[in-house]
Amino acid sequence: MYIDYRYHGRRYTNIRLDTYTPSMQIGKKIKILINPQAPANPTIPSAGILNLAIWGGIGLVFTILGSIFLKYVFADRGRRRLKKTGRQVTAIVSAITDSHVTLNGVVGKIIECYYEEADERYHFESAPVFNSTALHGLNVGDTIYVYVDPNNYSHYYVEV
Repeated sequence: MYIDYRYHGRRYTNIRLDTYTPSMQIGKKIKILINPQAPANPTIPSAGILNLAIWGGIGLVFTILGSIFLKYVFADRGRRRLKKTGRQVTAIVSAITDSHVTLNGVVGKIIECYYEEADERYHFESAPVFNSTALHGLNVGDTIYVYVDPNNYSHYYVEV
């Protein structure tokens, strides 16, 4: 977008604006801000807010995508660590329920199970499972492996 204007009696023509808004049209007057030390570099009053909104929105999208990616990377690392160094226990499936997550039109299933040890019952839930073959033949009352941190049973991985 190029503009023409006068400042302190001097005429400036074909000055490029780095910002564009839909309200800018050929022949239409717009408000500009002039820096007295650099009158050949005008800006429009809403340019800062507009740039902040655009770049802030793009940054927010990449932050969310990066967070989701890192969550899965670290979750996978935790599962591998538990499978390698954790204690394997045999849990009993108590329920198979629908999750609130849908992937490609498939509702995920969550396997709820428990493990009893020394008069204490520990409850576990799997991550949502979207592969029906992973659940093939699995019913309530069947056994399933769970890898637990021996020092903290709240850190676990249900093997599906």
